[in-house]
Amino acid sequence: MEKPTIGPTRETLAKLQPDPLVRFRKNDIINDQQLWAFKRIRRAVQVITDGTRMRVSHYTDVPVQTSRYDSQVECEFEIKIKDHYSQWVDRMTTARLPVGPVLDVIIDELSLSAVDRKWGRRKGWAKIHLQTSLDLYSIFSPPINRNG
Repeated sequence: MEKPTIGPTRETLAKLQPDPLVRFRKNDIINDQQLWAFKRIRRAVQVITDGTRMRVSHYTDVPVQTSRYDSQVECEFEIKIKDHYSQWVDRMTTARLPVGPVLDVIIDELSLSAVDRKWGRRKGWAKIHLQTSLDLYSIFSPPINRNG
């Protein structure tokens, strides 16, 4: 009798890509503060697009159903994270920095070189733009206390 397989098959494992956060942090492309901003932007987009059937990667933020969790009620943390995201988009617009390339990396998981090509910029532009954008998010958004 064969052992039932748990988890992805070998073929699926070969196709899986590591989380961009892991790659960027491992390669020193982003620092800890930028990593925090990357996670917050990703989470904000997940909250905003929840229920719209938009594909957003869920690497570590897996929602768990508990007796305290009600998917119909928006918690204070979600409201704050959406507000910070909106403020960041406004600041990006004021600074004349496009949000699209950042979301291409965070949401669509495009490589930095693919973003350079997509936006018709020189090699290395996406990396600098991502770092600048994440720094801008970190400057005006203090860490959010999940416990209220």
